[in-house]
Amino acid sequence: PQGAIKIIDRVSVKKKMYIQTWLAGGNVINETKLYNGTATMTQMGQTNEMEEEGVAKITEGLPLYDEVSLLSNLDNITLLGGEFFNGEKVVVMEYNDNGNIEKRYYSLESGYLLGKSSTANDREITWTYSDYKEIGGVNYPSKTKNNVMPFEFEVLNIEVNAKIKKSLFK
Repeated sequence: PQGAIKIIDRVSVKKKMYIQTWLAGGNVINETKLYNGTATMTQMGQTNEMEEEGVAKITEGLPLYDEVSLLSNLDNITLLGGEFFNGEKVVVMEYNDNGNIEKRYYSLESGYLLGKSSTANDREITWTYSDYKEIGGVNYPSKTKNNVMPFEFEVLNIEVNAKIKKSLFK
């Protein structure tokens, strides 16, 4: 990888508030905020309100782990069996999200999600998750990368049920 994108997540599940900040070289390159059913994304100094689909995706992911929201969609999950992913034995699950098919790879040894793959614009994108650490009281992959971008994402901190000031959303 060419470098690392540092990520800081602040989540208040009860109040449905979320802020994710991406840093490169100490500079904020992206910030996503969700509050009161509205989400904005700021990139290169430009802030845009996200469309309803984007807001729904963020809201769905508020529990930090997709698996929490997958529990309400068990009819859309198929167990495919076992194989190797990055040299480790995994259980493979397929999730059908309204026709968007995603394979998820879980370690047989740890149970952690090691990767996901899906197709977008006729290109397979595979995300890998590694270096699980306790961050904010939650075991979370501190490193993420994919086969499309030439750098690695590193999660620096996650604040679960953080006290987030409403003034940050103005």
